[in-house]
Amino acid sequence: MRRPFLAPGLALFLFATSSFAGPRETLVFSGGGSRFVAGKNAATLAPLTTNVERSAAARAHLDAFVADAHNLTLRAGAVDVFGDGESVVHFGQLHLGVPVVGSDAVVRVAKDGSARVVIDGLVRNLPSSTVPLVTADRASDVAARYSPVKVGASDARLVVLALHGEARLAWVFVPAVPMSLPVRPRIMVDARTGELLEVRDLVQYAAQAQTYEANPKKTPTLALRDFGIAPTGTTLDNPFVRTINCVDKKSVKDVNFGIPLKVHVCDAVQTATANTDGNFVYTPVDTGTEAAEDTFSEVSMYYHVNRAYAFFRDLQGDAEAQVVTDKPLPAMANLRVPSGFNSGDLTKLSDPNTPLAPFSNAFFSPAQGGMGGVFADIFNIPGGAMLFGQGPRRDYAYDGDVVYHEFTHAVVDRTLKLGGWALDEFGATAAPGGMNEGLADYFSSALAGDPDVGEYASEDIDQNSSVIRTLANKDTCPATVVGEVHADSTLFSGALWEARDKLPAADRKSFDVALYKAMRTSPGKPDLTYDALAKMFIAQLKTDMPAAAPVLEAAMTGRGVLPKCTRVLEVTDKSANAPKYGSRSPGFTAPGKQNFGSPIAAGIVQVTKKVPAGATKVKVTATLAAAQTSTNPLGGNGKPFTPALLLRWNEPIAWALGRTGKVTTDDQRDVAAGTTFTEEFDVPEGTTAVFVQIANKGDTDGAYDTVSIETVGGETVTPTPVTPTTPAATTSTGCSCNSGSARDMTGGFVPCAAGVGIALLMMRRRRRSA
Repeated sequence: MRRPFLAPGLALFLFATSSFAGPRETLVFSGGGSRFVAGKNAATLAPLTTNVERSAAARAHLDAFVADAHNLTLRAGAVDVFGDGESVVHFGQLHLGVPVVGSDAVVRVAKDGSARVVIDGLVRNLPSSTVPLVTADRASDVAARYSPVKVGASDARLVVLALHGEARLAWVFVPAVPMSLPVRPRIMVDARTGELLEVRDLVQYAAQAQTYEANPKKTPTLALRDFGIAPTGTTLDNPFVRTINCVDKKSVKDVNFGIPLKVHVCDAVQTATANTDGNFVYTPVDTGTEAAEDTFSEVSMYYHVNRAYAFFRDLQGDAEAQVVTDKPLPAMANLRVPSGFNSGDLTKLSDPNTPLAPFSNAFFSPAQGGMGGVFADIFNIPGGAMLFGQGPRRDYAYDGDVVYHEFTHAVVDRTLKLGGWALDEFGATAAPGGMNEGLADYFSSALAGDPDVGEYASEDIDQNSSVIRTLANKDTCPATVVGEVHADSTLFSGALWEARDKLPAADRKSFDVALYKAMRTSPGKPDLTYDALAKMFIAQLKTDMPAAAPVLEAAMTGRGVLPKCTRVLEVTDKSANAPKYGSRSPGFTAPGKQNFGSPIAAGIVQVTKKVPAGATKVKVTATLAAAQTSTNPLGGNGKPFTPALLLRWNEPIAWALGRTGKVTTDDQRDVAAGTTFTEEFDVPEGTTAVFVQIANKGDTDGAYDTVSIETVGGETVTPTPVTPTTPAATTSTGCSCNSGSARDMTGGFVPCAAGVGIALLMMRRRRRSA
């Protein structure tokens, strides 16, 4: 009998013994979605000196601890060797020749060959057939509706997708996009039914050289500084990193946005060269027309990228380690975009004589479509890159914090492989994307030595801002959760920094090492929740740094991460309002169906209020953002924000795991986007509390704010803090229905190919009508 695929947060992590591995100390804990086998091993086996030996020993341990591993088709992947002699070996999974993406098996092997950790993330409930019922051509028609560039059958790759508790045969589309355009779509379509499973933009945003140690604001002194990894010639190259400049040579390239267009883009050029002393000495120019292509930006980029590379190598204890997927990893400075890119002006978009427009951000674009090593080996998907904008006021490559942040995204892509969204019984959560951003901030701050991120670059976003984010915060779940990855990152990064800061200074590097080793031991489940990753880190600390484990556990508990981020807000006389993120008011995100491939998309938070005895009615009021059809770069022809109000008496609304969109609720009503609505409900006898949530029947994301609940009649109830229990899904009562960027409630989406999408959609419709 097959064991079920273990959904996130439901599986029991078990520590086992084996005659192969010998006696061990064991620990048992729950969460995370994989069976976790770990402990100290007293047996001494043959020392391991080569990756072939390490892979063979890891496979032997996997077969010993995982009873059915020998029945599954596995391929040994990356081998990471640490300075203490330990190694981490990953195994990708194949099913009838098709790669299984979404989780790996991982074995951590001691220097003497014994097993320290075995993580079984393998998938059992595999499809009975890998023959698609939907052709690549037909699937590409579905994908085309959600892609800003042309998608065809040649872009399709067949995989078994393990996500949100299910394994489905899927076509994955990762269409080619010019490097200088800040969008990297990935669309997944069910290969058996033709249903959309997920749409995601993979872009993740924030010798010697004369440069700033950190950035011009925090460390304003220019000096000659050693490179973390020296260039191998007279330009800024080494085997692991290559930096380039975005130079406008008036090039026009063919890009297919569903219709073929000529697009004005910059060329990738290396402009920095060593002087006669072998050093790279250039003057910073961050104002005026020369700032657009200044060579100092390229030098600053190279210095900081290689400083980050050396930092992670030091954590691993291996001076030659390849810590990211790409070798070399390209990094572009001074990124600017076509003038008509944001406005949708197709004339400017293609005019080489119109100057390129500033780009106020930086991002990492992952290799392989974010699908993992087995996928890359079989399908040869192009590599990843980091790109840093030249904004109107600040150059993002000047700010070391931003460079370290984006580099950590590349590290997370190699290790944890976190996605954008996860689902649990309370609804949707941006925890995977939030933790990706939080880890990027955490390791950036650990490297820089302070909790503030982006002191210099923040002035491009807001001249009155002193930082982009700070880890010295008090953010908690559910109080600061809104469903936007950057806003939802700070409660997790704040807990990590809080724990680190409480340790003696001499122990902080060991703390960083333990976290990094846990990341490299991850099975690569993209839909991890906050509590699952926190437990993984704590387990690693119990093995490597026992005194630090309770410190991190206390910090995570204080932030509401442990035992679980429940995302239920209690209101009394006031409404539930989304907290501000910086100077913006994004509201609560209402993620669209395209993030999950379900008939209705779960909401982020639930709002509850006590109902007094004798109350006859409940009135629910909320302000909904207007539906916008083409502001998301991947919005395509998708159905806009279509809100639905869900209500349940006495218990939290309960979502079933998986893509069915089934939810246990007592009432569901459609409400109109762009309005402030009030819905009235009769109170059943015996009701003591009411729970409400805004869900989304549209494809694209929406937003809402100011949720209030008014009771009519009854006695006055003294409110007490709500401590939600796990909602119980029932079938006897209620209504069981099938079912990355937040909108700014004050100004729409923040970004990037919005105008192009509108213009192209209009042109497509004109052509069809013609």
